[in-house]
Amino acid sequence: AIECLTAALNVDRNWPVEEFLNLAQGGEEVLGGHNADWFIHYTTMSHYEKLRPLLLQMLKSASEKVRKVAASRITVAALHEKAPESDLAEVLRVDAVCRTAAAHIFSDGLGYDPVRDKCREHLKNLFHDPEKAVRDMTDHCFRKLSDEQLAKESELITAFINSNAFADDAAQLC
Repeated sequence: AIECLTAALNVDRNWPVEEFLNLAQGGEEVLGGHNADWFIHYTTMSHYEKLRPLLLQMLKSASEKVRKVAASRITVAALHEKAPESDLAEVLRVDAVCRTAAAHIFSDGLGYDPVRDKCREHLKNLFHDPEKAVRDMTDHCFRKLSDEQLAKESELITAFINSNAFADDAAQLC
């Protein structure tokens, strides 16, 4: 059903979102899947306010998959100023699953100029996260950068070297 709603986004952006929200009321088991993640991915930029109550509810789910989907989508929306900073703060407050999902988004976003500065600042904080899984995700931020971009990240590299993330597994940089 969600695949059909995703396809319908090419024709009408509003109706599929309404139907997705109706479908989500039937149970959260569908919300942690790949199809729900992609649907939310395609709609958060245009319909964040409509999806917001569901996304915030998903952060409270017992399912790690559901929390991860919500955390990822809220983080992307916040980076692009479609979600309020308070929603991103909630992602970073909830648990290690949500912070790891956010760290993944920030790590990938470091290579994307429009969100680079925000990602950099959040990564600096997450280098010191109490959970190793979160810190492990932060060191991915260096892997996809060009040599040119990496050379410009001396401040971030210094912050990383002075963090628990570096102490955990310095071999990852090699």
